[in-house]
Amino acid sequence: MFRSKVSSVTNEIKQLKKSLFKKDSFAQNFAFVFSGKAVAIVVQVIFAPILARIYSPEAYGVFSVFTAVSVNLALIATLRLEGALVLPRENEEFGQLLKAVVLIALVFSGLITLISLIANRQIVFLLKAGDTGWLYYTLGPVVFLISLFQITNNWVIRNKAFKDSFHYGIPVNISTRVFNLVYGIFTKGAAHGLILADILNKAITVFLRLVFILKSGLTFLSIRLSWENFRGLVKKYRQFPLFDMPGSWVNLFSAQLPIYIVTLSFGALAANYVGQLGFAINLLDIPMGLLGSSMAPVFLQRISEAQHSKPDEIGRLTISLFKKLLYIGILPFAILTAFGDIIFAWIFGARWEMAGVFTAYLGVYYLFRLISSPLSSVFVVLNRQQKLFAFQLFLFVGRAIVLAIGAFVLRDIFWVVLLFGIFNAVAYFLVAIWILHLTGAPKKALVIETIALVLIVTGGLMLLRFVLWPW
Repeated sequence: MFRSKVSSVTNEIKQLKKSLFKKDSFAQNFAFVFSGKAVAIVVQVIFAPILARIYSPEAYGVFSVFTAVSVNLALIATLRLEGALVLPRENEEFGQLLKAVVLIALVFSGLITLISLIANRQIVFLLKAGDTGWLYYTLGPVVFLISLFQITNNWVIRNKAFKDSFHYGIPVNISTRVFNLVYGIFTKGAAHGLILADILNKAITVFLRLVFILKSGLTFLSIRLSWENFRGLVKKYRQFPLFDMPGSWVNLFSAQLPIYIVTLSFGALAANYVGQLGFAINLLDIPMGLLGSSMAPVFLQRISEAQHSKPDEIGRLTISLFKKLLYIGILPFAILTAFGDIIFAWIFGARWEMAGVFTAYLGVYYLFRLISSPLSSVFVVLNRQQKLFAFQLFLFVGRAIVLAIGAFVLRDIFWVVLLFGIFNAVAYFLVAIWILHLTGAPKKALVIETIALVLIVTGGLMLLRFVLWPW
C-alpha cells in the first residue's frame, strides 16, 4: 500500500516535470504566470514596510478613493467585451472584436473627460479630495489606460504569451516601486505619488505587452470593422454587456462600498479609516495576486479548450483547483486572522495597527474569495453569466445592508469591517459550492472537509494568540 502511494506520487512528479518543459502546457503557462506574480509580490513585500513609513494612512486613503472610482468606471468603459477576446476561433473575428472594444472604451473615456472638466468641483466636494482634487481632471485618460490594460491582458491570454509577460513584468514592477519610493521621499509622502506610480506601472505594462504581442505580426490592422460587423459582434457576445458587465460592476462597486460609505459617514476621520482599510486590503490582495490571479487566466484558457473538446473534464479541473487553493491559502489567511494587529504594528509601525485589526476581520473572507474568484471563469465558459449576475446582485444587497448597520446604526468602524468580513466569507463559500454544482463535481465531502479545516486551523491559531498575547 505504502509503496503503491509512493509510486503514484513519483509518477505525478515525473508527469509534472515533463509538462513544465512542454510548450504551451498548463503547467508551463502557470509556472510563468506564477513566477512573475511571485517576484512582484516579493518586491511588494520588501517595499511595503518602507512605503508605509513614508506615506501616511491619509495618503493611502486618497489613493484608495481615486483608484476605486477609476477602476469602477473602467469596468463600464469596455462593456466587459474584452473578456470575449479569448473566445473567437477565427483571427478575423478577433481583430474586429478587438477594434470594437477599443473604440467603445475610447468613446466612454472621452465622455468621462468631458464630465470631469465640467463638474470637477462637485466631484472633489463629494469625494472629499481636498488638495488632490486636480487628479480628477485626469480621470478620463486614466480610465482609458485601465481599459487598455484589461484588453491587452486578455490578448496575452489568447496568445498564450505568458513567457513574454514573465520577462517584462519583473523589471516593470521593480522600477515603479523604486519610483514610488523616491518620489515619496522628495515630496514627503504626497498622496498623488501613490497614484502616479500605479499609472506608470499600467502604462509601461500596456506598452510592453503591445511590443511583444505585435512581434507576431500586424495583420489584424488590415481587418475591416464595419457598422454591420460591430452590431453583429455585440449581438453575438451580448452576454458580456448584458450580464457579465452589470454583474462585474455590481460586484466591484459592492466590494468598494466600505470605501464610499466610510468616506461619506465618518467625517474628519474618514481619510484615516479609508487609508487603514485600503492598506489592509492591499496586503490581503497579495495572496490573491500570487495565486488567484496567476491561476485564473491559465484556468480560463484550459477550461475554454476543454469545453470544445472534453466538456466532462471541466468538473475535474474545477475541483482540483478548489482543493489546491484551499490547502495553499488556509495557513496564510489563518495567521493574518489570528495575529493581524501584532504583525502590522511590528512590520509597518504602530500607526498601522488598526489596519492589522481590519485584516484579521477580513481573513476568512479573502480565503474563500481566493478559492472562488478563479473558479468563476466557469460561468463564462458554460455561458451562465446570468447566474453569476444574480449572485452578484445578492452580494451587493447583502453588503449594503451589513455596512449600513455598521456605519449608521452601530456607528463604529470596527463593526463596519467585521460585519462586511463575515457576510462575504459566507457568500463566497456558497458561490464556490455553486460552481462545483454547475460543473457536476462531487461536493459534499469537500464542503465538510473545508469547514473542518478552516475551523481547526483558524481556531487553533486564535487560541495560541490569546495564550501568548491576551487582549
